[in-house]
Amino acid sequence: MQVASWLAEQEAVTALLHPAFPDCPGHEIWKRDWKPTANGRPFNKQFEPMMIADTIINMEPRDGEVYDLPAGPLRAAVGVEYTQTDVENRKASATLNGMPGYRSANSEVQSLFGELSIPVFESLDLSVSARYDDYSEFGSTGNPTATGWLLPLLDDPDEGVVRAAIRGLGAIGGAKATERIAAFLEDPAQPGPVRIEAALGLGTIGTPAAGDALVRALGGAPSEDLALPILGGLGRFEFPLVEATFSKILAHPETPIALKVAAFESLANSSADVVPYLLNGAENEADPELRAAAAWAVSAHADGPDCGSELIRLAGSEPEPDVRRRLYEAMLPQASVRADSLISKVRAEEDLATRVAGFNAIGAAIRREPASTAAGSFNLEITPELVRIATEPNSLNLQMRAVFALRRAGTPPAQVALARIVENALPQVATAARHGLQATHP
Repeated sequence: MQVASWLAEQEAVTALLHPAFPDCPGHEIWKRDWKPTANGRPFNKQFEPMMIADTIINMEPRDGEVYDLPAGPLRAAVGVEYTQTDVENRKASATLNGMPGYRSANSEVQSLFGELSIPVFESLDLSVSARYDDYSEFGSTGNPTATGWLLPLLDDPDEGVVRAAIRGLGAIGGAKATERIAAFLEDPAQPGPVRIEAALGLGTIGTPAAGDALVRALGGAPSEDLALPILGGLGRFEFPLVEATFSKILAHPETPIALKVAAFESLANSSADVVPYLLNGAENEADPELRAAAAWAVSAHADGPDCGSELIRLAGSEPEPDVRRRLYEAMLPQASVRADSLISKVRAEEDLATRVAGFNAIGAAIRREPASTAAGSFNLEITPELVRIATEPNSLNLQMRAVFALRRAGTPPAQVALARIVENALPQVATAARHGLQATHP
């Protein structure tokens, strides 16, 4: 409520919806059903399990005359909008989207909208409007007819408007949009953020022409700051289309290690047929940073070909613990990974982060095969160790990963261990453990 009140006082915010405000639609329902509790938090008599709040910010549209036409001035208006929706499920027995237990979630929508008023005759104006929305959950949408009014915005003196127009054109695509965005990327006089936006936009378009523009830009020896998003853009393409480019980058002896790492990591967004290429890198690259990056990219392709046995083989021969950690992480979704094949190797790990990553892989495998021999060892020996890691002084990352290993296993002793963590761990870690309990016992 304090945040909403502050936003309402800001000049740039022209509309803000919050159910506690009298002028907000639904205020009467909110006033009827939501009552303060002793600690000041709202309580709903009828809908206690769930609270939903929307925050909508409209920035004042910017408008003005663009060109003088015979019938009058061509006028344009452009604006942006930001919407955040927060959902909190406050009751352990309630469900949200079919998921049991205490849950919270949020979504964001960033929008660009505009309108052109075109004087056809002195007494007749033609209006054209369009909108582009970027959703945090599932990507972006745009009206293809928006290309006509987005293209002129590329000449706007405001860098923010230009970047927004590039993003919108990238979502819409098309030959003209590709040509104009490529020109921004290849123009060294353009500001760095604009060229970076152009690289990402071409990656979103994903056509051969967009790929050619990214390859040309990469061949122009760009700065590292620009080369990274160019690689990111190329990484979004189907792997057969960019394999030659990535192979050349990774094989060139003068390519900096940081760019080679970025190249492997970019392939996390490529098509699933990149997995054999990444496995080859994870095994044969001389630099352990590159092997780790390749292994990490494999973990992003959970829907790709099953490569569990290959990952186990690589982990068995890999000398560097950080690379083994990435290999264990890549095993999580692999149905062919057997806990019995992993447990002796993981228990021999001395690096704690690598050890916990291995415990997570074992936990996921045990969930698939609860009758395996490894399940007994996990319950008797690994579960108490995970409780210690989660409750004793360690990094928050390690504590949380220890909880996740127990949640993945889901065995009765693991559930008992989660209950102990709820009682003895830091609040964030205890909450993660509580969620694990509720997921099993809604």
